Amino acid sequence: MSAQRPSILFFLAPGFSPAALGCAIESLTALDQLRGSRLFDRRLVSIPGGPVEGDGLVVMTELAPEKVSRALTIVLAGPRTSEPHAAQLRARLCAYAGGGGVLAGVGHGVYELAAAGLLDGYQCVVPPELSARFAVEFPRVQVVSGHVTYIDRDRASSVAGTSVLNLMLPLIDARAGTALGGQVVAAVAGNPGLSGYEPVTLASEAQASGTCDRRLARALRLMHTNLARPLHIGALSHAVGLSERELERLCRRTCGCAPSQLYLQLRLQAARRLIVESRDPVFAVALKCGFADTSHLDRYYRRIFLETPRHTRDRRTESRTQSGSARISRMQRAPA
Repeated sequence: MSAQRPSILFFLAPGFSPAALGCAIESLTALDQLRGSRLFDRRLVSIPGGPVEGDGLVVMTELAPEKVSRALTIVLAGPRTSEPHAAQLRARLCAYAGGGGVLAGVGHGVYELAAAGLLDGYQCVVPPELSARFAVEFPRVQVVSGHVTYIDRDRASSVAGTSVLNLMLPLIDARAGTALGGQVVAAVAGNPGLSGYEPVTLASEAQASGTCDRRLARALRLMHTNLARPLHIGALSHAVGLSERELERLCRRTCGCAPSQLYLQLRLQAARRLIVESRDPVFAVALKCGFADTSHLDRYYRRIFLETPRHTRDRRTESRTQSGSARISRMQRAPA
């Protein structure tokens, strides 16, 4: 009898983000195609089951089971979850946590986790419109700024939208026992040349949708083209015709973080790509991405990716070696 596949439950509540759900499911589909078999059982569930509407899209769901064991549950919710369904939803989440599962909140799904008491003592990210509310209602939850996704032990959170992909990748790697996350990104993005994690910022989502302010878009381009020698935020603001305060206000409204934090994210993304795709020494990667030395890069890299650059490279090297060995083994077993 084959071992039972691990489960992923997408727990939907009214007003969920269809983009986030689609992105998460697409990442799992890409993973299955890369492996040649399905790794996770996945289910769409809700309270009380049946159709759930999210931003104009209606999705059919089954009734959420009362208990699950060691499942990954991803909660996607909109601004309002009607009573008594909210109480039932939170009771189910508490039961799932008791079963040793990993719980992730996307968008207002993070609020549902906090309201169930499941984020007490944890760090998380929240949509910008919930920041003040969290400070009042959930003083035992530590909200982290400057990120669009965050993983703290057996809890994970994502602001929403396509940033959920950046949450799925480390969860996939941890559960699959393999470093396929980067290849999943490549498949989802339709770009086979991309083989490393690509954290998605709210600003890049706004650019893609055409809603990004042109001055902020220009600032982003300047950041991208000045990675090795980062511009001072004052110089960056002047170059796009804004004061520092105006740029910060615009950046926080669009990205949920300050320009300096966004700039740091972009430099770390570039470092991740070089670590994965090139043979440059880590010290050289640090310099190319505007960090003073290896320890400077290590300190910030670990905050975002939860590992050191050397660990990333070692995992990718091991993955490629195993993949090559597997191909050779299949060739040797093939009939002449």
